[in-house]
Amino acid sequence: MNSFMALPRRRQYVRRLAVASAALWLVCPAVAQTTLDRQEQRERAQREAEARSGQREAPDVRLGSSLPPVFRTGLPVEAHCVRIDTLRLEGAHADTFRFVQRYLDQYQGRCLGASGIQTIRARAAAILADAGYVTTRVALPEQAVGPGVLRFQLLPGTIGRIRAADSSWRTAFPLREGDVLNLRDIEQGLEQLKRLASQDANVDIAPGQQAGESDLVLTIQRGRPWHAVATLDDTGSRSTGRLQAGVNLSMDNLLRLNDLFSLGLNRNVPASAGHGTSGMSMSYSVPKGYWLFSVALYDYAYRQTITGYLQSFQSRGKSRTADLTIQRVVHRGSHGRSAIEFRVGKRWAHSFIEDVELITQRRHVTTAEVAFVQRQDLGHARLDLRLARRHGVSWLGGQRDAPGLAPNAPRFGYHLNILDASLTVPFRMGRLSAQWTSDLRAQRSAGTLYGSEFIAIGGRYTVRGFDGEQTLAGERGWYWRNTLTLPLGALPAAVYFGFDTGHIGGPSTPFDTPKSLSGSFVGVRASAGRFGLDAFAGWAWRGARALDSMRPATGFQLTYQL
Repeated sequence: MNSFMALPRRRQYVRRLAVASAALWLVCPAVAQTTLDRQEQRERAQREAEARSGQREAPDVRLGSSLPPVFRTGLPVEAHCVRIDTLRLEGAHADTFRFVQRYLDQYQGRCLGASGIQTIRARAAAILADAGYVTTRVALPEQAVGPGVLRFQLLPGTIGRIRAADSSWRTAFPLREGDVLNLRDIEQGLEQLKRLASQDANVDIAPGQQAGESDLVLTIQRGRPWHAVATLDDTGSRSTGRLQAGVNLSMDNLLRLNDLFSLGLNRNVPASAGHGTSGMSMSYSVPKGYWLFSVALYDYAYRQTITGYLQSFQSRGKSRTADLTIQRVVHRGSHGRSAIEFRVGKRWAHSFIEDVELITQRRHVTTAEVAFVQRQDLGHARLDLRLARRHGVSWLGGQRDAPGLAPNAPRFGYHLNILDASLTVPFRMGRLSAQWTSDLRAQRSAGTLYGSEFIAIGGRYTVRGFDGEQTLAGERGWYWRNTLTLPLGALPAAVYFGFDTGHIGGPSTPFDTPKSLSGSFVGVRASAGRFGLDAFAGWAWRGARALDSMRPATGFQLTYQL
């Protein structure tokens, strides 16, 4: 009985296998993988654009004076002076302040008088303040200057007590009671607290109980810890469903660790049996002083109907990406900060035709990435920079390259250099506060890559002026986005316009196809109560004939704050 019932199932499987083989022969030998690659490129470009936007909007705390210290070493000429061969910084924690000692060493061998010595002391104090040590002092103890040695006494300002309503601040601030007080540590803690949309915080410095001590009075204002946004847009493709609906939920301070959890779901609307997409994103991050630990998971699936010469077939694919990211701020100054980032990612991808998996297109890939991240103030402008080096590795079961690969064959053990730069320049046009943003993304690989690692241009997240149905993609390339935003007076709305351009190349790009795109665009963002609207239109300038795109390429996104 069981064998009799299993026979139709075997026949059904054999029939599906034959249909899949015919589909591959009749349609295209790599159509399922090509479609999944293109869909993943679209999803990744959207995530990268959201990451750039999130980086621009990340909290930026600057405490203390914005005036740079005076590093010049000129001194007044005095009739009564003594040659000083050694200037020595003494006192507790002197090793922490070697940068001040290096500054003092510049005056060795000079003839110093009373006015010159006070000038040096004031400049050393200014250097301390610029480094964030605003409660640390430099004094001149009583001494005999005869031996050619001038001593400066370091009086470190320390933290007495940290006064706060609860202990949740401990994961955010890289300081404890008894530490030398530094504004850079306080800035870091405040930024970690303000990272959560429901939190705002400030710190006051109050006199401590002991000489040289200061108390930190921390005030945290908390709002609703959860936020939800529903969206409707036309970011999908015609083959899988252009209209996309989604909901995003974020939870602040879930474990009282200043942690952040977010969950996003999206799919095509209306639902269709023949085509569609669905996606899920989930992330969690928690700070620890100068560290930030993050995990993220992305799921994506699509299905579409392919019309062949004799028959129509259903193609579908699914992918999952998991990332672990560790970031460490290694330097903070009065005008910027630097961080090192390490990321390990794992990606699974499967493609099917008529429910038969294409085994040769199965992907289990692991990547390791190290990056340098910089935020720098340039006057009123701000630059966000990220330089990364990504490697394909065999960790966590990542696929290895087969022996004897041709020199131009794609490899799992690839190397990729990535640049992300974003410049934000606020300025005034009459009475209006305008803003110009300029984003540059580039990647370069010397070898051949699989399509999922290509950089693609053409669409709302790369080079605007194209609808994104078709893109140009290759192993290496870049795109440059420029946007000028003008608010519409007192209305809760702004108009924006600009120009984008990009170029791709690499061993997989056909020799006789265009490789450059450029386009212009104009759009409007507006809000009314809980509703928000972003609508735009773009026009292709260069490469208009290379891609089949709407003219003009229009798009929109509706949001509703729940």
